[in-house]
Amino acid sequence: MATNDLDSVRKKLIENGHAELAALLENASIRIVEAPEIGCMAVVKEHCCEIRSPSAQFFRLNSLTQQQKELLLETVTACLEASPTLNITLIEFHPFS
Repeated sequence: MATNDLDSVRKKLIENGHAELAALLENASIRIVEAPEIGCMAVVKEHCCEIRSPSAQFFRLNSLTQQQKELLLETVTACLEASPTLNITLIEFHPFS
């Protein structure tokens, strides 16, 4: 995911009154990866949104409520809706190593 995509996510969160959530994405990076398959025949490939951030932000992101995580996932998906091959079903948080 490009830097301007992350900026789009942050901007959309701010526009929708979620400035605190947008602030947690400062200094973060986002990448979309294929989610692990369950079973032997995947009909539709699923993707995972991985957000990497500094430790302090990671702990706050990781402790988001399920509703906040869903909001973030919906916002990422909306910002990438121009890509019909993506089926983002999961969001994960990781600290920078």
